[in-house]
Amino acid sequence: MFYTVLWIFMIYSVFGWGIEVAFHAVTLGKVVNRGFLNGPLCPVYGCGILTVFAVMRPVCVLLKIDASIETMPIPLLLLIGTVFATLVELVSGWLLYTFFHARWWDYRDRPFNLNGYICLEFSLIWGLGIAFVLRVIHPGILRFIDRFPYLPGVVLMAVSYLIFFADLVLTVMAVLKMNRQLARMQE
Repeated sequence: MFYTVLWIFMIYSVFGWGIEVAFHAVTLGKVVNRGFLNGPLCPVYGCGILTVFAVMRPVCVLLKIDASIETMPIPLLLLIGTVFATLVELVSGWLLYTFFHARWWDYRDRPFNLNGYICLEFSLIWGLGIAFVLRVIHPGILRFIDRFPYLPGVVLMAVSYLIFFADLVLTVMAVLKMNRQLARMQE
């Protein structure tokens, strides 16, 4: 189970980074690394999908619905995806701004936004995206994880997470250094 969770986080973090880069390549006409990290990962996507998984069962129990991802009513899947992906985006945006004084996305120019961290338009897009991913893409990802040989999978996962944590540490150090330099310049 833990092995699968690690794979899911990594796969969706890479997948999310690809979506971000492609979206901005189309809308801006140039390729831009849209992640917080230097490498090809957007951990907010991995966290978002894992959050949705974590709350699905308790929500079904609370609503007295005996359902899995495959059998959950689409409106409920859309609602859970919308609400919890939006919460992850809100908390992530707030944390990034609070600790690093920078915004990696800003919805202040969109209607129905909350301090630029979230907006109705993208919340609905996240809900549709989560529903699509869980019903169409996720079964294939689970088959891939199940069929990937375990020992090479553990090695690949260990290397991937070492690179991820090194990237995280180096990125945080660089951003904090830049923030200190900016503060000195303002003084």
